[in-house]
Amino acid sequence: MKKYNGWASRECAYAFERYARICFESFGDRVKYWIVHNEQNLMMRVDERMNITESDVFKKEKLRAQMDYHMFLAHALAVKACHEIVDGGKISCAVSSTVTYPFTNKPCDVWAARLNNLFKTDYCLDMYAYGEYPGYYMSYLREQNIVPESKPEDAKILRGAKMDFLALNYYRTLTARAFPADEQHPRRHE
Repeated sequence: MKKYNGWASRECAYAFERYARICFESFGDRVKYWIVHNEQNLMMRVDERMNITESDVFKKEKLRAQMDYHMFLAHALAVKACHEIVDGGKISCAVSSTVTYPFTNKPCDVWAARLNNLFKTDYCLDMYAYGEYPGYYMSYLREQNIVPESKPEDAKILRGAKMDFLALNYYRTLTARAFPADEQHPRRHE
């Protein structure tokens, strides 16, 4: 990971694929159920866990989006490798599934809770299941000017990685309250 600055480098996805293939070849005769990444959607939100030290907010979020994308690519490569190598193997992801409820019944709080679920968990599930970001998430990435770099061949890799089951880690619930954008909390990065 140090060689590639962790998930910041696309090469890390291919290094992970090589690692996964070694695991599948070494243990696939005995292990039939596999989880590629545990709680990628949670890990991405914690700077220290991802070795994100950038102080500029725009650069930090662009890096976060790129790292997230590389992890999705690594996941897809590992899923494909598992299906090739492990006879009868089943593979998936495990997401942190924390459901957010509105703090009040005000429509703005209901919407804030829905957005929290969409941006914390649901976008990730869509990427795993369909191999592409949902429309609302792509709109967000474009609006923020943080769309991850990708290659034309990625679409086939991502869409071809069909999971066999879904694993959820569910620890607690949250509440969300809306607050208006202001100078300290702008809606978008210019």
